[in-house]
Amino acid sequence: MHKRIVVKIGTGVISKENGKINERVIKHIVEETTRLRRKKIEVVLVTSGAVGTGRGLFALKNRPDSTIGKQAYAAVGQVKLMGMYAEHFAKNNIICAQVLATKEDFRDKEHYLNMKNCLENLLRNNVVPVVNENDVVAISELVFTDNDELAGLVASQLNADAVIILTGVDGVLADSRVIREIGFAQIASFRKYITKDKSSFGRGGMRTKFDIAKKLSAQGITTHIANGHRRSVIVDIIIRGMPVGTKFLPRKKLSVPTMRTIQKTFGIAILAAFFLMPLSASAAVKYKPFEISGWIPYWRAATGTVDAMAHLDTFTEVNPFGYTVKTNGTLYDAAKLGEAPWPEFIAAAKAKNIRVIPTVMWSNGEAIHRILSNQKTRIALEDEIAAVVKKNGFDGIDIDFEGKKAETKQYFSTFLKGLYQRMGNKWVMCTIEARTPIADRYHGTTPPKDAGLYANDFVAINKYCDRVRIMAYDQQSIDLKLNTQEDGKLYAPVADPRWVEKAVALAAQTISKKKIVIGVPTYGYEYDVTAYADGYTYDLLWSFNPGYALPIASAYGIIPGRNSANEMSFSYLPTSTAPIAGSEGTTTPIIAHDQLAKAAQSVASSTNSHLTFRLMWWSDAQAIKDKIALAKKLGVRGVAIFKIDGGQDPGIWDVLK
Repeated sequence: MHKRIVVKIGTGVISKENGKINERVIKHIVEETTRLRRKKIEVVLVTSGAVGTGRGLFALKNRPDSTIGKQAYAAVGQVKLMGMYAEHFAKNNIICAQVLATKEDFRDKEHYLNMKNCLENLLRNNVVPVVNENDVVAISELVFTDNDELAGLVASQLNADAVIILTGVDGVLADSRVIREIGFAQIASFRKYITKDKSSFGRGGMRTKFDIAKKLSAQGITTHIANGHRRSVIVDIIIRGMPVGTKFLPRKKLSVPTMRTIQKTFGIAILAAFFLMPLSASAAVKYKPFEISGWIPYWRAATGTVDAMAHLDTFTEVNPFGYTVKTNGTLYDAAKLGEAPWPEFIAAAKAKNIRVIPTVMWSNGEAIHRILSNQKTRIALEDEIAAVVKKNGFDGIDIDFEGKKAETKQYFSTFLKGLYQRMGNKWVMCTIEARTPIADRYHGTTPPKDAGLYANDFVAINKYCDRVRIMAYDQQSIDLKLNTQEDGKLYAPVADPRWVEKAVALAAQTISKKKIVIGVPTYGYEYDVTAYADGYTYDLLWSFNPGYALPIASAYGIIPGRNSANEMSFSYLPTSTAPIAGSEGTTTPIIAHDQLAKAAQSVASSTNSHLTFRLMWWSDAQAIKDKIALAKKLGVRGVAIFKIDGGQDPGIWDVLK
């Protein structure tokens, strides 16, 4: 018997033919959920219908089908929709809770854990979570494909036993007959029966449902696609075990998936954390021989601006990490730069003659290619960015378009050229990838034929950008030559100075050093590490700020140490109760930072087995000092700190003076 399930209720199930919500369907779903709860089965509902409910309550006068119109309908509809669920659950003596989500809740560790802990707590207290996409605030970069994807993400996050996707058809059809069961190994062969048809009211279709079922099955979660109009459909599947709809059999149940595993499975991009033309006379006024800039992320605007404000004299430039681009090619002000705390902060920076240059971040490769390869939409974006900069009195713009396709290269170069022409005396900056020399990246192996194929043209970037920031972080395992040199040691650097120097030297072959700025990280990563006789394997869990690591080290009696990348790290074995280190009556740390890792590999070698432990690796003030010294040695323009959010090592401010 399943202990925890997720039920996704499609728009086509919950809506009448006129698009309005069918409350009778909600009543039946609540009654079935109640029966499952009485069997001690935890249920999470993922519901559609907010926009449809809103349409049933009032009619917009202007552009009802626009994004803004749908957001207005959703804002009104969410209240009524949840009221229906709450009313019917109350009749069955059950409390329900509304949980609204966007993709950001599955990108950022803090968001992810907050949501997971909230859902787990609700279930422990016998509350039924009713999850829906936050249509009111969701933008193109944060929107789910549809609620099928949201249901899949929630099920993975909660390690559910089964998912039921309720739709308007009986299941996957082959020659008009329902395929009752699809084994995990057979899934790919059955995709040929899937059509591209979509619901009249929802965004998804059977193809999306099939793909979500495939991803869930790969994680060991049983998935059912069934007709939501059938009475007792949930009870028939879960309690009675009847062959209703199409059942996707899972492969062997895996361990609880990590946030990173879920992100990889569902293709959720992570925001980077977690990018010899002369300057115009007016632009060159704000100039220092060695420049220091810092990105302030919109998701931590309050703490980031407070921290930066207290140390404004440190900076040549500050970069509100605040704009994104919608899939239609228009800007979205995610940071809300016209609202507190930004106006006061920007005014203070300008008063000290510090450049204020916001970043436009975009990581949707498909949308980037579609917009930039079309002359009309490309020019429109160039015009809009230039207009926003001039209207708000910014000193320029920083372009951070990641995840681009190689075939987008020429269009991106044309975009930069057009933007440069429109910006006049404003700065155009570009944030780009750190390239590892091919010989080092594929050391000991044969490089693939497309190894030198890139999405950025460094020659064009040098020509049309006043500053070029190299994201010299998130190195991890990309440099096989350095990995080989560190063979037998723990090695999962955020940014080894040796690798950074290689990346800068390679970029400097085509980009003027007078323009190059080295991106410097302030964060780190936690890994699950498995020790084998001949080395280690690493499974990245999440990013973190230093303040997250130090209490853990203290609790386990470990002294974090400097590693071969001159960053900080330590290894530990998670337990329910952390040991108290030192002699009786004292908590003095006595365990070296790499002691556990060495012991684990020793055991693995002597017993021909493997052991798993945790590794925390991060960039601290000393590591940042090293990068500044390297930048000065290499003769580049300066450094850009990613990120200033109040969570970096406090010692950074002494280093940046």
